[in-house]
Amino acid sequence: MKKLNELVKEYVDLCDLTMSYAEIIGRRLIEWCKPVIDDLCFSVEGIDVIAFYSKKDTLETLLSAFYADKAESYKLVYFVDIVEEIIPLLEGHIKTPYGIYLTPEEAERLRQLLEEIKKEVM
Repeated sequence: MKKLNELVKEYVDLCDLTMSYAEIIGRRLIEWCKPVIDDLCFSVEGIDVIAFYSKKDTLETLLSAFYADKAESYKLVYFVDIVEEIIPLLEGHIKTPYGIYLTPEEAERLRQLLEEIKKEVM
């Protein structure tokens, strides 16, 4: 049976490894999504969540544009849904605290970009 100090050291080492992997995943997703969401940024929250932020694609910003344009229908697509669709292993580990929503055209463009990248790197 391992001693408590050994277990604690292994635990801390694994937490550090998890955080470094989350940083790498976050940076790569930022790089891949930049053509569609140019101001996308992220932070690692805890050891199991990567949070993404964007000023221009928040629900508040898009709704303001919707009401300003008086568009009749505007179906917005949630960023997290696209990422989890293309990379299902990230389900439950991605969030957008202030919401990131895309127009259907932006969503389709992002979906295509991520699908192409997925073929190359996965």
